[in-house]
Amino acid sequence: MQRRVDEELDRWKDDPMEVERSVSGVPESVLSFWRRVEHRKHYLFLPRAVKVLFAIPASSCRIERDFSVSGSMVTSQRTSLLQHNIDMATFLNRNGEFVDLLQCEAIKRGKHREHTPSCFTYPLDLDWDIEDDFSDEILAGFMSSTSFSLNEEEKENS
Repeated sequence: MQRRVDEELDRWKDDPMEVERSVSGVPESVLSFWRRVEHRKHYLFLPRAVKVLFAIPASSCRIERDFSVSGSMVTSQRTSLLQHNIDMATFLNRNGEFVDLLQCEAIKRGKHREHTPSCFTYPLDLDWDIEDDFSDEILAGFMSSTSFSLNEEEKENS
């Protein structure tokens, strides 16, 4: 592919096309010129590259929406996000049509831990007996006194 693009660029340099002028001498617009080049089908890649290179949005609404997404990600509670993560999340949010999740590698059963970032997990000791290690005073810090009294009433009523 790269070789074909290079060959096309070399052909363009060797045999450039002239900008056409109207009867009154006004030169054709850049868009008209590249549309004409594209319709002649002598060049396949250059007209496409020019469209991307010289594309100008009609308004700033799109860019405002893009920055709004980034702005809502970065808050006072999320001050330690890496710039790369913000950029990637913004790209994925605004360019969903470029991301085909069906092309992602399937994770085999039981292998999900290998694909989970360590910052998303917290090691727990499954053999730890919570009832033996926590006293009622410690649990009281996690639950309101109302919930304790309700539990006691439920035990008395049953």
